[in-house]
Amino acid sequence: MARLALIGFGRWGKKIAKTLGSLPGVDLAYICDPHVTKDSVRTSLPITPPPEIISLPELGKKQGIDGILVATSGSTHFDIALPFIEKGLPVFIEKPLTTSLPQAQALEKAAQKNQSPVFVGHIHLYNPAYRKTKELLPTLGEIRLLWFESMNNGPYRNDMSSLWDWAPHDIIMALDLLGQKPTNVKAWQYSWLRPQTNLADMTVASLEFQTPTKVLLHMGWLSPVKKKKLTIIGSRHTLVFDDTATKKIALYENLGPTVEAGSGHIQSIIPQTPQVSYPEIPAGEPLMEEMKAFVSTVHSRATPNTPISQGVEVVKIIAAIEQAAKST
Repeated sequence: MARLALIGFGRWGKKIAKTLGSLPGVDLAYICDPHVTKDSVRTSLPITPPPEIISLPELGKKQGIDGILVATSGSTHFDIALPFIEKGLPVFIEKPLTTSLPQAQALEKAAQKNQSPVFVGHIHLYNPAYRKTKELLPTLGEIRLLWFESMNNGPYRNDMSSLWDWAPHDIIMALDLLGQKPTNVKAWQYSWLRPQTNLADMTVASLEFQTPTKVLLHMGWLSPVKKKKLTIIGSRHTLVFDDTATKKIALYENLGPTVEAGSGHIQSIIPQTPQVSYPEIPAGEPLMEEMKAFVSTVHSRATPNTPISQGVEVVKIIAAIEQAAKST
């Protein structure tokens, strides 16, 4: 039995709690959130027996806890997670790992020193549709572009920009698909709602690598339509992974013109009609798969599939995007 404590019972924390409550061999013993009561938790969380509602200082004194989950605002992750990492506990931290690179590196150092398996909430790596996308990647030919579009009407935050909220998903997929780190970053940011702050409403960024592959990121929280789309343009075929669509993967074969070798001349300006197929995706719910993986980490104490080193690299790239945007 894995005896766990959840810190943060907001919109996403409730989903985590319900998922944990449905897993066999899991005892969600404690919930820590100053904005909830026993009655509100019992109403929204059908777990028997219900978790005990306690304060963060009280949780720090509890014995017999096997793992901690942190699902609070990104800017609070460092202060909340560090004491439990220093105890050597397995700790799940929602994305982003932190909202500053020095804090992320400090958590990594503490995790190494105390042998704490830190599991970063990069949920898309547990998405069956993403895993199918990765499986199909070699069939696309030479990868020319990964084009990410991530936006919605909100959620609006006061502690971090839309970049920090949306980019971790896209960056971790890019790193995972390409197996390499970017060598150069270019970026543009725009803030219309609160221009007096550094909380960008929209970010456009490009990542360059040692290979010819480029990554284009477009994210923000002022879109009337939710988008969570990755378009992968290859030399042979193009794949679209749309996480908001019913058919989440569309494979376009023979998309694009025929280009003459050497001259670069396009034989016809009329586009070919591509063949479109929709690959079958294995069943599975991303959050359920992620929570199963964390519980496995709690039992084994092995390095997670989404380790803290991965989270630090994502934070490093986001910080580089912010820095690049300041010079444009």
